[in-house]
Amino acid sequence: MRPPRTRDHVPLPETSAGHHGQPWARRPAIPRARGAETPDDELTAVGIDPTDGRLYRALLARPRATAEVLAEEAGVGVDRARQGLVALERDGLISRRPGQPGRLIPARPDVAVGALISRREQELERARLHADWLLREFDRGARDEHAARVVEIITDREAIGQRALQLQRDASDEVLMLDKPPHLGSTDNPDQLDSLARGVRWRAVYSTESLEAPGRLDNVRRFRDAGEQARVSPQVPVKLAIADRRLALLPLNTDNPSADHTAILVHPSSLLATLIMLFETLWKTGLPIDPAAFSATSVRSRGQPAPEVIQLLAAGMTDSAIARHLGVSRRTVGRWIAEFMADSGVATRFQLGLAIGQRAAGLPPGTAPR
Repeated sequence: MRPPRTRDHVPLPETSAGHHGQPWARRPAIPRARGAETPDDELTAVGIDPTDGRLYRALLARPRATAEVLAEEAGVGVDRARQGLVALERDGLISRRPGQPGRLIPARPDVAVGALISRREQELERARLHADWLLREFDRGARDEHAARVVEIITDREAIGQRALQLQRDASDEVLMLDKPPHLGSTDNPDQLDSLARGVRWRAVYSTESLEAPGRLDNVRRFRDAGEQARVSPQVPVKLAIADRRLALLPLNTDNPSADHTAILVHPSSLLATLIMLFETLWKTGLPIDPAAFSATSVRSRGQPAPEVIQLLAAGMTDSAIARHLGVSRRTVGRWIAEFMADSGVATRFQLGLAIGQRAAGLPPGTAPR
């Protein structure tokens, strides 16, 4: 007779010959193919140890077996079997019979393994979400690393000065410069003269405030005599030096000379291309500086208005700055400008500015700007 089917165990196979028909006699060990992957190894995919998987298989075949019997069937020691049974109970593959803690009940494989699969899927989903977070961290780190390669931050005044000198000395083809006060040190800049002597081309756009500084016009004249191409603009926003279009030095604290000095060194990047575009725009709209405008002697020797005054006025310099540069009184400069206005047939300085712009563009007087 077969034992009745219950929910607590699977049907037991018929006893083999030699056991005298005793239904609960000890049966032969579960056969395992040598050198081949056993079915219990498949449970490793849901986190079950192979040894624990063999214990579970043994319990499926012998639902009433004790830990000692299961240990023998799985080929492990009793202590190891008990550890495995605790793990299987934790994973929901077995339970203990109420009132008989030594008796173990295997859970239905489809239900128990299905729950393990669901749990593993949840763990994998959490791992996927964590991988997404790690990817964002990776991208952020990559951006930071790229930014560090593009921009170097310099926070020491002496270090900024050293980088500025190095930039000038290392230039081999061209230096582009925007000049605006306040200046970190002397404006004599002998390194620029050495660079010009080596054949490096210099183009500089000076702010109006820069030219108004005492002695600055004499420096600019000296640089022009050495070969610098210079223009002036009232709209220079920052100090800037660019060497060979591959490296730029940009001080950040431009308005307060007593503030902590900080500058950035910009390597080839879209930021460097933007700085070059800024320079070229200011260069295109700037007013060329006539070297003759820096010869104060020619004006004073004649004692009358000269085109040099108009050049300085067109550069955006105030009457006081022009007077200081030419060594005359502010009233004298005002009288000269009044005479220029009369000669040009205009009544206001704004109209005089238009006339100067038409003259610089080679247009006849009275032509409307296009």
